[in-house]
Amino acid sequence: MSKTAKKGVIGGVLFSCFAWLFFLVALEPHWFQSIDNLFSQLPQWRTPAVESIFLPLASTATIIPVAAIHFLLASILFMRKQHLESLWLMGNMIVISGVGQVIKKVVDRPRPDFADSMERASASFPSGHTLLATTLIISLLFFLGQTVPAKRGKRHFIQNLALFLGMIYLLLIMMSRLLFGVHYPSDLLASILLASGISYITYAFVFSIKKRVLRGK
Repeated sequence: MSKTAKKGVIGGVLFSCFAWLFFLVALEPHWFQSIDNLFSQLPQWRTPAVESIFLPLASTATIIPVAAIHFLLASILFMRKQHLESLWLMGNMIVISGVGQVIKKVVDRPRPDFADSMERASASFPSGHTLLATTLIISLLFFLGQTVPAKRGKRHFIQNLALFLGMIYLLLIMMSRLLFGVHYPSDLLASILLASGISYITYAFVFSIKKRVLRGK
């Protein structure tokens, strides 16, 4: 099995896990109540000092800065004549964001009603911040894989460093969602599964077509 096909299989597994979670949340939300309530006390830990750290951090995982970063990375790839890679990077982000918004409206899960929770008008499932943060990390890793030279393990080292820093960033974004009391843990897990699943599937689809075209030349 080729590397591209393997990514498609991984994407299918991740998306299947998301679909399972989606149906449970939509049809049997009480199944998660005991787990979700474990974090019901976190919003009480929110202080002005905590907000001064986590509010600016959370603002980096919103659509405008994330879209701007994707546009910049896609533009660099395009200028390097990596047109298909540029198209995938930007298109994947748009697809994930759009699917996330549709699912929010379909499930229409109410926001947590914990003490000291921040008020939000939109639905809870999935977490938009976590969805975009996960997409951003995947896109940066892809970009580094396309632009950093592979000699002497340089690409591998930089990608691993970026992955480590990205995981810290993602954990902090998730913590902000729990501290502000605006999401359940299942919302956060669903976002990671959705963004990762779609990314693997679209990658496998787009670049399998590229391979077929190149073979035909």
